[in-house]
Amino acid sequence: MTEVLATTGQLIGTVLAVQANFYQVQLDVDKEDKEDKEDKEDKEDKEDKEDKEDKEDKGEIGTLSAPSSPSSPSSPSSPSSPSSPSSPSSPSSPSSPSSPSSPSSPSSPSSPSSPSSPSLGRGNPGRGNPGRGNPGRGNPGRGNPGRGNPAPTGHSLLLCTRRTRLKKIGQQVMVGDRVIVEEPDWTGGRGAIADVLPRQTQLDRPAIANVNQIMLVFAVADPPLEPYQLSRFLVKAESTGLDVVLCFNKSDLVTDAEEVEIKERLHLWGYQPIFISVYNSINIDLISELLKDKITVIAGPSGVGKSSLINMLIPDVNLRVGEVSGKLAKGRHTTRHVELFELPNGGLLADTPGFNQPDLDCTPEELATYFPEAREGLQQGNCKFSDCLHRDEPDCGVRGDWERYPHYLDFLEDAIAYQSHMQQQADPESTLKAKTKGKGKTRYEPKLESKKYRRVSRRTQLQELEQLYQESEE
Repeated sequence: MTEVLATTGQLIGTVLAVQANFYQVQLDVDKEDKEDKEDKEDKEDKEDKEDKEDKEDKGEIGTLSAPSSPSSPSSPSSPSSPSSPSSPSSPSSPSSPSSPSSPSSPSSPSSPSSPSSPSLGRGNPGRGNPGRGNPGRGNPGRGNPGRGNPAPTGHSLLLCTRRTRLKKIGQQVMVGDRVIVEEPDWTGGRGAIADVLPRQTQLDRPAIANVNQIMLVFAVADPPLEPYQLSRFLVKAESTGLDVVLCFNKSDLVTDAEEVEIKERLHLWGYQPIFISVYNSINIDLISELLKDKITVIAGPSGVGKSSLINMLIPDVNLRVGEVSGKLAKGRHTTRHVELFELPNGGLLADTPGFNQPDLDCTPEELATYFPEAREGLQQGNCKFSDCLHRDEPDCGVRGDWERYPHYLDFLEDAIAYQSHMQQQADPESTLKAKTKGKGKTRYEPKLESKKYRRVSRRTQLQELEQLYQESEE
């Protein structure tokens, strides 16, 4: 698959990081293609090894023994007397096939045993270096110039830029996007993003696409656990429609009784938390299994150990970590941008900057559906009014004594303020237009900004010139 894409000049990959106007893209390579290439390379290595051993054996035979070819009658066997076919060879004459050649006597051109004559028989030049050695199947055969190096095996990383066309239509490239890369430069590790494939999911904060699940990481101590902050993070995570995994770090700092109390409390909220300890490597294997073959976003406040957990799951990352502030009991910011990391067992993990209060951008009618405790009452349909906000309406089936009901009322005020703010804004003109792509597929793309990428008409130019002439005459 990779070789076919390489010949067409297009590749498909995933954006791992975005910095300024550059995008780090990890290209896709099928496992079957990778295994086939590895088997092919192993076979060639084996053949090269056999050729090398064969060459060494041939070279030793040519060096230690003379070739079994009889000398011609016209070739002189010694400087003083020519050898006749009927006369036996003397000890000083090395013309016999069974006797080794003497270094003092010059041999004929057909005899390769003399050190002064070039080796032209079955020695090194015959089947050695020029024949099947380095130039034949060695470095040029398997190196970059020999086979063109269409694409490196495995997952390749390219530093890419965005095409101007995408910039003009306002197409944003986010971390996690599936993109099409054109004109890859394997030597320089560069490429250009030509298009962005449709997104399955999209998060605004943090800005990341195609996520499968969210893992909220909190600390049971240092910094202390705040129920209101945790509730706000849970509501924000539920509003995305993704699977939510709740994880509590630093479980080694609390007793077993405190851990059971927190677990029972969260069970009433509708969640099954996982208690881990990065310091003591508790339940790290369980977290690794939950993240396998998925794109996961780690979110949570600063100082709870998100970067330390990633360093434990992916030892080669070595993210910067910081200690919790002693005066404020708050975490210090160490992660500055969103970046995807490849897990050893498969899948991608996104580290995000820590923030203490996530924004709630939902409508007041939707807010109750993000509380698992309130969803039970909504499923039974006990509310008298369909647009009930569960505050002071009569015959409300959701209003009750559940623990997070005060949190719901506070979040409801924020949702009402957000809704009124959105209604006060003027309805902008539609910024999308339908465009038909190949094979009759219709796709919506952002419109060009008005009067920014369009040329001034000739009529407007003439009017401006006439106005300049009039002003100059006056």
